Amino acid sequence: MASLTNFLKKYEIGLQILLLLLAGIFFSLDIRRPLIDYDEATYAKVTVDTLHTGNFLNLQMNGSSWFEKPPLYFWLTIGSVKVFGETELAFRFIGILAAILCCILVYQIVRELTGDILAAAIGFLVLTFSNSFFLFAREARLDALVTAAILASLFFYIKSWKNEKYLLWVLPTIAVGFLFKSVIVFFAIFAILLYSLSYKKWSYIKSKYFWWGSLLALVVFAPWHVVETIRFGKTFWDSYLGVQIFQRAAATVTGTNNFYDYLILIVPWYLPWNIVFFAEILTLFAIRKHAKAFARKEIFRGIIVPFVFSFFIVVTFTSARTHLGPYILPAFPFFAMSIAMSWYYLSTLLPKYRNLFAGLMVLPIIAGAAFCVYLMPAKVPPYTYDERAIGQIYKDQKTKAPLYTLDWLATETINYYGDTHAQPLNPVVVSGQTFKGPFYISVTPMGASYFFSAVDSPKYPGMKLLYIGTTFAFIYAAQDVQMPVFGYQK
Repeated sequence: MASLTNFLKKYEIGLQILLLLLAGIFFSLDIRRPLIDYDEATYAKVTVDTLHTGNFLNLQMNGSSWFEKPPLYFWLTIGSVKVFGETELAFRFIGILAAILCCILVYQIVRELTGDILAAAIGFLVLTFSNSFFLFAREARLDALVTAAILASLFFYIKSWKNEKYLLWVLPTIAVGFLFKSVIVFFAIFAILLYSLSYKKWSYIKSKYFWWGSLLALVVFAPWHVVETIRFGKTFWDSYLGVQIFQRAAATVTGTNNFYDYLILIVPWYLPWNIVFFAEILTLFAIRKHAKAFARKEIFRGIIVPFVFSFFIVVTFTSARTHLGPYILPAFPFFAMSIAMSWYYLSTLLPKYRNLFAGLMVLPIIAGAAFCVYLMPAKVPPYTYDERAIGQIYKDQKTKAPLYTLDWLATETINYYGDTHAQPLNPVVVSGQTFKGPFYISVTPMGASYFFSAVDSPKYPGMKLLYIGTTFAFIYAAQDVQMPVFGYQK
């Protein structure tokens, strides 16, 4: 046991480099998969449209100002696009860096609380190989970035227990998180309050460094918000907070309002770590019957505080109606910390079994990695590949006619890849209507049968089948077309 501990202390920097390389490679798997409808494709479109205008203060989409999110992710992604070109890698690169940073911060927080390198490495690996975190953190979204900001603010707060000067960075880190995803970063305040209450560390309230940090936070937060307020006034705030925060909390949007939505991400999709945590807790309670050492408060708070924070995140977003998976991303680093802290206390209470406990963790780490890879295709719907193909075909066409999608409302991926603004059509409403040619239309394979009796046999003159995939076909109509009476539903 001592030899392993000494070895890790001697080569901790090497261990950290190895962990970083492992996480970097793992989070980059299948990096060139198509951008998914709604957030990924929308954020890519905003990035590219803003880049083309050259006005980086005012985010743009389809020629109009876009106020839905703060600008920091888009500024960073614009830089990524300039380095890597307009590719899926460029749009996801910042998210992957944020996911790796989350793992680093879990390592550092566990290391700071326990002084145990192996426990810190376990926390890092648990988060890296947590399926729900793996799926959402490495997307072109804002959630991994705001999660990293929450963790960073907590890390600086915990570091300040030994060096008060770290308090200078707590509030500025929260301000940076606000520029990533607005009010979501305020979960950091709840995390700090939980740790303050449990560890009885309240000295920051009177610290000059903490309050100087508030001034620095204002310098980070205020300029962009002031500029947008001066330029757009109420229009900016109505969209920025009114629609995107308050209205979405009360609307289903793209998720569902089933209370069990997030349980799916935690029970079956969080394997094997939910089982590992349950086993650790059962073992600790079994030890409690035979060891008074378990009564020490630090054991309870080291495990329970991050677990309570995770539980709070899940309950909060369950109470809202928009149950999108990435919303609970901040819960998973804290789950990982609970698991790592449970392992640490087990190895502390039963030190002669420390190496055995370390060996036993290898199995769920391998299983977690395998589970992530196995479920990786499930996050990319098959229709996304057809949407990318259709968008690219449209972009390559010399005739820039209108593009319609029949019985399909999610047009963001087609819009990004096609550099267009597709118009969704309701088949019931447009049945029998005449559409002026030329135009393009995306339909399901069943819908294509209304226009073609065979691949090379159109039912209307001047109509051509440009693409047929698993879920969508793409048609060009050179002349006016009276739409058939559709009798199908998708």
